[in-house]
Amino acid sequence: MFLDGPPEVVGALAQFIRRPTAESHDTINAWIRANESRISRRTRRGEKTNLLHRGYHYDLIRIYRRLNSRYFDGRLRVAISWGRNLRRRRRASIDFGSFDERRRIIRINPALDRPFVPGFFVDYIVYHEMLHAALGFRSAPNGRRMLHSPRFQREERQFRFYRSALRWEDANLWRF
Repeated sequence: MFLDGPPEVVGALAQFIRRPTAESHDTINAWIRANESRISRRTRRGEKTNLLHRGYHYDLIRIYRRLNSRYFDGRLRVAISWGRNLRRRRRASIDFGSFDERRRIIRINPALDRPFVPGFFVDYIVYHEMLHAALGFRSAPNGRRMLHSPRFQREERQFRFYRSALRWEDANLWRF
């Protein structure tokens, strides 16, 4: 991809290798974004994507279908799965969910599949990731991806239990 780049891109790449600057970083990122289709994104041969939607306490497919019907008129088409349950030491932060734009898969942290986590909070996390799928990601003026645009934030507040979910998260984050 970089071999076909114009002189300013090749120069920015050389600058970035020697001593990265904000300008070289922006030039390279713009070139990558413009040529994303050239990057091979096939899964490795034999690699499977395991989609596990039924947990011990929550069935993500049921939640997804209900939310899709209520908030997206049943039009959203993405897969949903519990993420991998990796046993790691405690982290300073936790991601409750993610959306893989390329594969169109929502993954929900299996730490939420516990009896003390209320259904409205799991619904909120699924809804949040569904919004990412529905609205996509925007580029900010500085070229970085804007995950939570003003429109995203307005739509997110439309979730029926939005305030309750945020309050519950604030009060219970320590449990994760």
